Amino acid sequence: MWPENAAAVEAFLAAASQWRTTLGLEDGRLRAVFIGLDYAGAAVAFGAAGIHLDRKLLADLQTLEAAARDALNGALR
Repeated sequence: MWPENAAAVEAFLAAASQWRTTLGLEDGRLRAVFIGLDYAGAAVAFGAAGIHLDRKLLADLQTLEAAARDALNGALR
């Protein structure tokens, strides 16, 4: 990891359990579809970890979130 990404990765990992999900149909089977982070829940995790989101950190976090969402959803995206 590059040092300039460390704060975003730390914030992402702090909020890693705060995904909003729904159900989707794939090949006739239900599966979880990841929508994005629940920022209300993530705010609690950020506060507990002492993380303050400024504009840059939020933008970097959202970049990680989008990449993770696409990877988690695989063929559905």
